[in-house]
Amino acid sequence: MSENVQNLSFYDRPNVEKFIVPVGGGVPVGLEGVYNPALGIGGSVRFVGAEL
Repeated sequence: MSENVQNLSFYDRPNVEKFIVPVGGGVPVGLEGVYNPALGIGGSVRFVGAEL
């Protein structure tokens, strides 16, 4: 496979909504909506606890 895949942080992806939940010292959360038009389904991906 000759793909040039760049390893981006989840939080650096273009459509990730980032926010901090005000618990303790703050909990970073990222949400990204995903959709596959070929299958007609979608959802969201969530990542909690990494640095923003």
